[in-house]
Amino acid sequence: MTLLPISLTKDFIPIVKIGQKVSNGQTIARKKDQGQENIIHLKDFSITPKDLESSLKKHLGDAVMKGETVAIKKKLFGGKKILSEVDGTISKIDDQTCDVYIQTAKSAKEETIISPVEGTVDFCNNGRIVLKTTKTVVAAKDAFGWDATGELVFIKPPVKLSEDIEGKIIAVDKADKLLLYKAIGLSAIGIITSDLEEVDFIDFEERKINAAIMLLERQEFEKLEKINGKKILCDVEGKAIIIL
Repeated sequence: MTLLPISLTKDFIPIVKIGQKVSNGQTIARKKDQGQENIIHLKDFSITPKDLESSLKKHLGDAVMKGETVAIKKKLFGGKKILSEVDGTISKIDDQTCDVYIQTAKSAKEETIISPVEGTVDFCNNGRIVLKTTKTVVAAKDAFGWDATGELVFIKPPVKLSEDIEGKIIAVDKADKLLLYKAIGLSAIGIITSDLEEVDFIDFEERKINAAIMLLERQEFEKLEKINGKKILCDVEGKAIIIL
């Protein structure tokens, strides 16, 4: 059995429990999405606590749409409408500061963390989930790009790349932007390293590089030398390298 730790970044919460069996690709954590709070400072419009109640057109719990009137600053002739800048719900009205809080809706897009393997939840809290699996797995610290499945080629220093890496996944101790582009230019489908230097991840994402880029802790990277030549799966979303 192998223990695969999966760190939960800020705002992610687990949706599995200890002892639960999970499958490859199953969602194990979701990002908390509480929406955002927009505040209208009615004092900026010269509305005082005394005339707050008579000025309000929306009250606690009311739904409000962008551009809809929340309050009116009354004048001798007519009045000034105070409009909402967002869609949401009136979640709080402070009768001392004259602040109106509007809670916006949760975003439609849900961010999740999935399991890269079949296994059982061995440990679970708000910071980490540990999966017990029969697969041999190496955890990645970070990853981006696209999933890749192929033969692992472990390259020792000095690193010399050739056409032999076409269709393969290479592991190099240190990598920079030049090495990554050269490897991809030679049709490598994955690059695994323990040290990335001068790499603009946004640039790679915008170019939609069709390769897996995996960053490992040093002790995890060193494990790869023992599986040189074996077929592996670089699971980018799951941040794991699975020996097939």
